[in-house]
Formats: sequence, C-alpha cells, structure tokens
Amino acid sequence: MGPLVASDSMIKVGSSRLAAWSVIAGCVGLTLWLNSPDHPVDPVDSSVEVAAGEEPPGADESKETPDPPGSWVAFRTTLTARVVLMLSALEQIAPGTEAAAIDQHINPLIDSKKSIDRICGAILLARLGQYEDARAAANDAVRSAKEDPAPWRERIVELAKATCRIIDRLDATSVGHLEIAPSDRELIESRLGWTGQVLISTASTDPDFEAEVAAIPWKMGSALALFFLIAGLAGLGGSIWLVVLLVRAARGTLALPIKAQSSSGTALVWIFAIWFAATLLVSQLVSQIVDREHRLSEAAGIALQLLVMILPLAAIGLPLLRGTRWSTLRRDLGIHSGAGVMREIGYGFVVYATAVPMVVVGVLIALVASVLAGGGIEDASHPIQEVLAEGGIGQRLMLLAIAAIFAPIIEEIVFRGALYRHLRDVSRVFGIGVSVAVSAVGSSLIFAAIHPQGIFFIPILGALAVAFCLGRETRGSLIAPMVAHGFNNALVLSLGLAMAS
Repeated sequence: MGPLVASDSMIKVGSSRLAAWSVIAGCVGLTLWLNSPDHPVDPVDSSVEVAAGEEPPGADESKETPDPPGSWVAFRTTLTARVVLMLSALEQIAPGTEAAAIDQHINPLIDSKKSIDRICGAILLARLGQYEDARAAANDAVRSAKEDPAPWRERIVELAKATCRIIDRLDATSVGHLEIAPSDRELIESRLGWTGQVLISTASTDPDFEAEVAAIPWKMGSALALFFLIAGLAGLGGSIWLVVLLVRAARGTLALPIKAQSSSGTALVWIFAIWFAATLLVSQLVSQIVDREHRLSEAAGIALQLLVMILPLAAIGLPLLRGTRWSTLRRDLGIHSGAGVMREIGYGFVVYATAVPMVVVGVLIALVASVLAGGGIEDASHPIQEVLAEGGIGQRLMLLAIAAIFAPIIEEIVFRGALYRHLRDVSRVFGIGVSVAVSAVGSSLIFAAIHPQGIFFIPILGALAVAFCLGRETRGSLIAPMVAHGFNNALVLSLGLAMAS
C-alpha cells in the first residue's frame, strides 16, 4: 500500500502544479494582450487611448467628439524634446556635436504611427530651423491624424492644422516675433504641454521659457552625471562581488540559506497563481470605473491604486486556511529578518550593485533586438513616469512611495518569495547550479514580460530580476531584494523626474 499511496500523492501534487501553471500561463497571455499597443482598454498603456466611459474606436462618429483627459504628450515625448534641445545647445557651446545624435531622437517621432508624435517631431524640426522638413512632417501629421482611430480624431486634426499654420508662417516671418492666433496658442499649449510651449516660444519669444530652455543642458547634464556616477560606482563594486560569488560557488564555500526543500509544497505556486489572477481581475474591474491615468493622478485615485495592488496579496493567506503554519509559510517565502534587519538592508545595496552589470548586458541585448526588429525600444515608458512629470509635489511623493516601497514589497513576496522558491523546489533534482539558473531566468522572464514597458525591455527588466533572485538565494530573506528593488525604482524615477519636470 505504501508505494501506491506515494504514487497517488505524487499524481495529486503533479496535477495541482499543472493546474496552477495553467492559470499562470493564461494570466501571462492576458497581460501581454492587455499591454499590447493595439488593445484599447487601458488609456495609459495603449497607443489607441480610450478613457473610461468613452466610445471605443469605430463608435458612432455622429456623436460629439470626446476630449481626452490631460495632456496628449507622453512622458517620453517631452523627454525627447528636452534631449534634442540639450544637444542643440551643446552644439552652440561646444561645436562638434554630431547632427546624427539629434536625428536619432527626432526620426522616431517623425516615423511614428502616432499623430501626436509626428506633430512633436515637426515642432522640434522647426525649433532647429529646418522649416522645409518641419512643414513636410506637419503635413504628414495632418494626413495621419485624419486616419487616427482615436475617438477624438477631430481634435488631433485641429491640433495638426494649427501646428502647420504656425510652421508655414515661421519660414517667411522673423522668428520670435510671429503673432499667433489665441485659439491656436491655447490649443497647442493645452494639448502638447511643454513641447507645445517650444513651438509657441520659437514663433513668439517667451523670455521665461527661453531661460528655462537655456538651463536645460546644465540641469540635465547634472542629473545624468550624478546618475551615472552612482550607477558606475555600484556597477564596479557589483562586478567585483559577482566574481567573488562565482569563485565561492565554484569552491563550494558559498552559503545558500534556501538549499533545503520548502515545507509549503504546491502552496507557493498557488500563491503566485491566485495573486496574478486576482491582480488582473481587480485591476480590470476598477478600470471600468476609473482609468489608470486618473488612478495615478489624484489623491483618491492613488489610494485606489494602492488598494488594487494590496488586495490580491491576500493570496498568501490561503495556505493558512489549509492548515499550513504561518511560521512555516513565512520562512519559505523569505518574510523574516535573516541575519538581522540592518545587515539585510545593507546587503540590499550590494544586491543593487550586482544588478548594474547585469542590466548593462540586458541593455545591449535590448538594443540589438530593437535594431534587428526595426526599432521599438524608444516607445517604452511607464505610466507612473508620465504622471510624475506633470503631478504636484504631493502626487509625486505618493507615486514614488508606490514605486519605491509598496511595489517592491509586494512583487518580491510573490515573485522571489513564492514563484522563485517554487521553481527552486521543482528543479532541485538537476543540481544547485542548474536549479538556480533555471529558477532565476524563468521567474525573471515572467516578471519582465508582464510589465508595461514593452517587449524590448524584457532583457533589461529580466536582468534586474535575476539579480534580485541572487539576493534571495544568497540571503534567504526578502529584505535585501526588496531594498535593491526599491532603490532601483527610486533612482530611475528620480532621474526621469529631474530630466522631464
């Protein structure tokens, strides 16, 4: 009876794992579809933006054309404009800046499928005095705007035509002294935000704005220098520490706190599967009431966004209902103080340092993939970045708290705590080296794929996640990966905020 009971138990365990992974696979597929450029559900992640309560593309055009909420210019477009103006200013200060560097930033806008991008590209060309190319780009924007599937197509056409009118007159009028129709000025400034001000000030000089533009090279240069100084020092230290880890692993002297099999069994994979499914369900239900842009841009909305993030985490309590002891589950998930809270926090910065050289490799892979695929990495941005660039100080602090505190805690519990540990359990038979590699890569691919930055960012986010997995593996506790995750998010968002605000 003993072998039969054992065999029956193994079949049940296998069936349970298969069911959980079926749920995970379905959730990954659904997330990729929801984040795809052609899917109109989420107005922030989609190129065809449809706000809550508005008609989808193809709706009855006889109805009054709705107006989209907020600025039409994405975070990355504003950032592109600032980079172009910075390069242009540097060319005047230190001749020798290659025009190709400027074209590299403008061309993706001109060639974009989005009408708003083309309009912004035309504005930047006009700013640089390339009026013939600017007119051509603006006229292309008008044509593409007329074919835009967004429900507010007529508003985009009006914007493109207003841009055309100003650019047409710039070539025949003294730059900086052009009289602009109040309706055109209001339309461009309200719809294009900072990038619209570039065109207005080019045509009719705004001293305050021009002073801001003049300060761009120094502000952006300082932000970039500080960022690369921190990342460079961390990367150097992280590279050395990675070599130390590899040497210790080869000698068999590397302590691995999670070397033993977990005691929670299939509960770990079900925690991740249920969390994933619940996150999708809750977020989609809420999106029917409040779109993501408003969830991230207002105090009540941000509180709702926090609720959307936290509620699914109740999945970690499900094993407790089946009799699993909290002390056992907590140990298996890594929710403990490890070698001491302060020591684990300190090691978190070491984990971040080891992530830097890995991310460099991920960036190179992403760039090669983008070139082979004909571009696309320049379209990547995160919804929270766009709101950070335009929000008030209170909103920015709350959003930074979400990105640097709440998101790292939640994601580390479910990805490195539950999913990675489960993969380590099922791959343990292949040896520690193979098990760690397979578990880290597998969990990291899922982590990267479900983020909204796009397919070309998978190698970059995946490299980060692999470093967090190594932190989990070498420390046992999740404190170090949480700190590394939070510090990375805070650093990147701070750089973006400094560059585009």
